[in-house]
Amino acid sequence: LELSILISTGDSLALTLCEPTEINGELIDSSGTWVRVLQNVAGCDSVLVLEVLLVEIDTSVQYEGGALRAQDTFASYQWLDCDQGFVPLPGDTNAVFTPVRTGYYAVALQKDGCTDTSACYFAMVVATEDALGTGSLKVFPNPSNGQLQLEIAGAEGAMILSLHASGGREVFRRQ
Repeated sequence: LELSILISTGDSLALTLCEPTEINGELIDSSGTWVRVLQNVAGCDSVLVLEVLLVEIDTSVQYEGGALRAQDTFASYQWLDCDQGFVPLPGDTNAVFTPVRTGYYAVALQKDGCTDTSACYFAMVVATEDALGTGSLKVFPNPSNGQLQLEIAGAEGAMILSLHASGGREVFRRQ
């Protein structure tokens, strides 16, 4: 009679996932404790305990009052200019972003070591106090027959006039 005593093994791991992940053919798609019995190299049971944190990042953005607001309140933020190839906007690292020029913007959110980026959102700048200085802008007649007149009084320096349709498409531009 030959007797072999083999040792079962076990381990516990803390695992942070940025997205649902397949491990050993099983989809890990929620936070929690996952216990699995596997076979070790000696042919014995090996108990694996995974403490899983699945990081969820809310990438939705709301636009109101001329500002974009990231909806995830527990992340760090970096606003991006979609029109310029997702270039990071220096210093724009708050949940609320007020653009100074009309265009498409996204936000990169980072939380618990994971990063995700929102879709691009259109933001239209009608006019800014800095652009007009102490001047004023009048658009008339309202309603119009399709032709508008713009009157800009008292503005200083060079200006770019850009008009956009309601969907964000630029329909007129003049320097």
